Amino acid sequence: MKKWTGTIRFYNQKKKYGFIKYLYDDKEIFFHISDVYSGDKEIYKGCVVTFLTSEDQNTKRIKATNITIVADGNVETVKKLDKHITRIIEVAESIQPNRLTILTGSNGNGKSFIRKLMNSKMGEKFPDRNAKHLVTEISMQKRTDVNNPLMGSGFGFTFFDNPQYPTSISTYNLIDRLLYSCVDSENKRDRSYIIIDEPEIGMADESQLGIALFLKSRLSEILEDSLGLMIITHSKFVVRELKDKADFFYTDYDMTADEWLERKIIHTDFEDLRIQSMDLMRRLNDWLK
Repeated sequence: MKKWTGTIRFYNQKKKYGFIKYLYDDKEIFFHISDVYSGDKEIYKGCVVTFLTSEDQNTKRIKATNITIVADGNVETVKKLDKHITRIIEVAESIQPNRLTILTGSNGNGKSFIRKLMNSKMGEKFPDRNAKHLVTEISMQKRTDVNNPLMGSGFGFTFFDNPQYPTSISTYNLIDRLLYSCVDSENKRDRSYIIIDEPEIGMADESQLGIALFLKSRLSEILEDSLGLMIITHSKFVVRELKDKADFFYTDYDMTADEWLERKIIHTDFEDLRIQSMDLMRRLNDWLK
């Protein structure tokens, strides 16, 4: 059932009913306070809500149900979120198999969401394949914790770091071994789409450049023996070394790799980031329902 978005155009607090105007349409729909989510009873004129529609059993007219306030009810915030979600979906739809994709963007702006979409996207591209083995993710999140194995989600490979190695060596070893395992299959039907998530985490500039050059040297082999490669990164070294061989996407808005490398850096307000990330995830859920 489709979830709609609208603003409270009118609400009679005494009689507990009102009308919702659709956010991107001139239509409006009746609602009663009993159909508002229990935690959102304090609705007000102009606030933004999501809702479902159904036929009222008594009047037989269509009414709004399952009404929930979104993004603190601010219209401009919701429209900004919708514009950004449109951008995220546009990026996800543009990613093609059998190519190198570089994905970057501000924290909390949808990179992880795109990453999670890749399994279903590859499933559409390769319907004859077992979806469980379509995507292998190489994540750097726990690479230096000897108690936490780093796992490729597609094949389930597990490798443990040696704590005597510095971060850069651990990263290199893990990426090298996982890539070798991913692309060394004799059965081409076992090939997967490979995602390397932020290989530069915790690295000095010299090591970031080293990882970038290592990936560049293996690129032809990886693309030949896989369903494609995505590198999610914030590293200028990775982008600079691989941009000429890659489809580049910046999740915040449309920008070329060269423009991204030369962009002006604005500091992060972490309280704003926390609110923005929570609002974006909630709004993404609205879009997906």
